Amino acid sequence: RLRQKEFSDSFLDHKGQIVSILDHISDSVVSLDNNWKYTYANESALNNFGIPLENLIGRIFWEVFPEVIGTVFLEKPKESMQTQMPIEFEGFYETYQVWVYIRCYPAKNGLTMFYQNITERKENEKKAKDTSKFLNSIIENIPNMIFMKHADDLRFVLFNRAGENLLGHDRKDLLGKNDYD
Repeated sequence: RLRQKEFSDSFLDHKGQIVSILDHISDSVVSLDNNWKYTYANESALNNFGIPLENLIGRIFWEVFPEVIGTVFLEKPKESMQTQMPIEFEGFYETYQVWVYIRCYPAKNGLTMFYQNITERKENEKKAKDTSKFLNSIIENIPNMIFMKHADDLRFVLFNRAGENLLGHDRKDLLGKNDYD
């Protein structure tokens, strides 16, 4: 009897410690039971959703957020529950105008999801892509031959249109080769 109480007290201590950790991480964390009802939401999730805990716990996921119906935000968690395999995905959440990266972890008694706001990362990726397109456009339209070689083996990795015209070779024939090929 004493051992059972010690185990029970120890388990409750660890459970409290886990909840404390989850409440202090920056990821939003929610847990759903097998009926898709919320059983847990950390402080970050509550802040991001703008919903008090008492308006979330016990309610069905898509009843709280009906806009997820027919989107990846419902389909991927359902897939995770059905296959009992973790799933990661990202998408643009129209309602909140944010990009999110979500990790779903299924269990016999439900599903836990970790959300990260990746809007800044996505904006930076877009800026980098736009900058790259702009620079490639400049390189492609400069009337002088421009090429770039890999430092290790001196293979061509970039060749502009002026270089093709000057040498009379298609860049596809030159890329990946060095001067000796």
